[in-house]
Amino acid sequence: MPTRTVCESPMSTKSRAGNYFEDFQVGQAIRHATPRTITEGDIAVYQGLFGPRFALYSARTFAESLGFDRPPVDGMLVFHMVFGRTVPDISLNAIANLGYSGGRFVAPVYTGDTLAVETLVTGVRENSSGKTGVVYVRSTGRNQRDEIVIRFDRWVMVRKRDSGSPAPETIVPELEDEVPASELTVPWSVDDRYDCALAGSADLWEDYEVGERIDHVDGVTVEESDHMTACRLFQNTGPIRAPDRLWWLRDGDGSLAVVQRSRKCTEHRRDQRRGTYGAGFRRRYHLCLVGDSGQDCLRRKSGRRRTPRSHRRRKGSIL
Repeated sequence: MPTRTVCESPMSTKSRAGNYFEDFQVGQAIRHATPRTITEGDIAVYQGLFGPRFALYSARTFAESLGFDRPPVDGMLVFHMVFGRTVPDISLNAIANLGYSGGRFVAPVYTGDTLAVETLVTGVRENSSGKTGVVYVRSTGRNQRDEIVIRFDRWVMVRKRDSGSPAPETIVPELEDEVPASELTVPWSVDDRYDCALAGSADLWEDYEVGERIDHVDGVTVEESDHMTACRLFQNTGPIRAPDRLWWLRDGDGSLAVVQRSRKCTEHRRDQRRGTYGAGFRRRYHLCLVGDSGQDCLRRKSGRRRTPRSHRRRKGSIL
C-alpha cells in the first residue's frame, strides 16, 4: 500500500479533524509531520520539568568517561518527542492508549539530531459497541542519517466517524511480552570506568531480586501547568486540544462528581469535597461550574447541558 501523506486527504476543508477508526487500514504507512531537531533548550526544559538525575545524560564528564564525546539525550525525552509526532495522525480521536510493547532504544540521540517518524498500521479490531475500535501501530523514529533510533508498538482505542459503518476484518498482530535481552542495545562498554558514586547509586545488576520492593523516598510533584508545558515541548497535540477544565472529585461516600474549573470556584469545590451536594443529586446530575462568576449549573449524566442564560459564554469568558 502506498505511503499516505496528509496532503492526500479527500476533505475539501483545510481543517484536520484527525483520523477515525475507519481511516486506518492494515499495511498503511503514515509519514508524520513535523521532523524535530533536538536542542539544548529542549533538554533544559525537560530537566526543569521532571528533574531526572541520570549522570550519563546530565554530565559531560561522566559521558566522556564511558566513551561518549558528549552526553546523549535522555531516552524518555526521545520517546516523547517521537510519540508527539504520531498524535495528530494516530490518536487525535483516541479515547485511550491501551498499551505499549516491543519498545527498543536502538541508537543514542544527541543534540542537533533531527528525528522523523513513520508509523505502520499492523492491526484493527472493532469493539462490540460499534462506536469505537482498536488500532495497532508500530512507530519508528529515525535520525537525519535515516538510522533507526527508537521503535515501539502501541494500541489505541479510537472513535468511529460513523457507528453504522461496517466493521473491517479483525487483524490483531502478535505482540511481544518482553524484549529479549539479546536485542537490548547498550551503546557503551560498562566496565570499571562506571563510577557508582557519581551515578548516585552503588546498586548494580546483581543487587536486585525479583519481587523486591523499593521505597523511593524522593520525588517530584507534577502539576497541571507542568503537564501542559510538557505536551507543548513534545508537541503532543492531544492533551492540548482536549478540554482540560473538567476534573473529577471523590466525595467521602466514594461517589464521583465532575467539576468545571473557574477562577472563583474554590468554595464550590470545597463544598463538593465535603459532600454538601447530596447523593441523590449526584446520581442525576454532575456539578458544573461555568463562567466568570463561578456559580453552578446542572449537567445531566446523558451529557445534555442546561446552562442558565446568565451563565452563557460571552466575550472575555475563561471557558
